[in-house]
Amino acid sequence: MKWEKQTQRGFTIVELLIVIVVIAILAAITIVAYNGIQSRAVVTSIQSDFRNAINKIEAYKSINGSYPDASDASLKAAEISLNKGLYSTNSGNFLYCGSGTSQYAGFIALAKNGTTYLQTTRYSFREYTTYTIDQYIEICTAQVGAGSGSARYGYTSADGWRWTIN
Repeated sequence: MKWEKQTQRGFTIVELLIVIVVIAILAAITIVAYNGIQSRAVVTSIQSDFRNAINKIEAYKSINGSYPDASDASLKAAEISLNKGLYSTNSGNFLYCGSGTSQYAGFIALAKNGTTYLQTTRYSFREYTTYTIDQYIEICTAQVGAGSGSARYGYTSADGWRWTIN
């Protein structure tokens, strides 16, 4: 009787491990790229919200002769609309600074990603780190030259969304 050499088919454990490692590396690269794209999309959406809000208060000023004061009625009349899903709802998250007598007006918001952003009629859109959003008097004084009577949160945990439309 003659013994024939049998050949086994299949992959070795080393080959399987190499394939698994390559797949894991590709998955990690894809996840990091996706998170970066998603983060940039959120910032771009917030920037668009701010640009539209600034345009609305500028239109309000051209019709009424001054920026809206910090009352719900004036801010509703300005017809500001936001994508509410972008902003934190833990505390005052979206702040309007301006009054009928202020030279400038603007918005500061705490996004869901934990970053605070600012845009005023004086300054372009940017990340804001000087004060926390709870320090609204300091923010409004520094950014638009108007103090506590010129600040209004668009959202509070007690009242929910106030003057924003969306």
